[in-house]
Amino acid sequence: MMEMVVNDDNGTGTLAFSNEIRIAGKTGTAQKYDKNKRAFSRERVVASFEGIMPADNPRLVMLVSLDEPKKDGWGGIAAAPVFQKITEEIMGRNILGMIPQSQVIHSEPLLREPHRKTKMTSRREKRDIIFDKERMPDFQEMSIREVLRIGEELGIVVVSNGSGWAYKQEPPAGAPLGNDAERVCKVYFRI
Repeated sequence: MMEMVVNDDNGTGTLAFSNEIRIAGKTGTAQKYDKNKRAFSRERVVASFEGIMPADNPRLVMLVSLDEPKKDGWGGIAAAPVFQKITEEIMGRNILGMIPQSQVIHSEPLLREPHRKTKMTSRREKRDIIFDKERMPDFQEMSIREVLRIGEELGIVVVSNGSGWAYKQEPPAGAPLGNDAERVCKVYFRI
């Protein structure tokens, strides 16, 4: 059940998902009590994500708790991406001595060439996309994490709006990529 929080398309903690290791977790959003109003605040919250890894044989338990996050107060939006970044740092440094899940599941690396990327059309189905270095990629249906990674690979500054999966972008896919100052793409996400 806790693994579905991260892996299921309708899970509240999908932004904690990692290709490197199986994660199970729970999101949390706690309203803080406002003494002046004598009620729980809707604006002042503690956002959290608690997770274990690897999900099938836990070696590490981690809690990310953000006190009054500025941008978004939901645990799955504010805390889960922080958990994911820490997880990938742990895996990158091999702190726990574990084999990354991506090496176990995939027989070949996810990045085969500088501009080829495996796009997740769902958590279970993958298809290969080859990106043209001279044209804006199609970010449609990608997670924020995938859009940011591809943007970084191609030298595109991504300005994200919303959360979930990409459904719209400006400039559109296929638009010519100009010089570095023009390599900016605003990508809209929704759950």
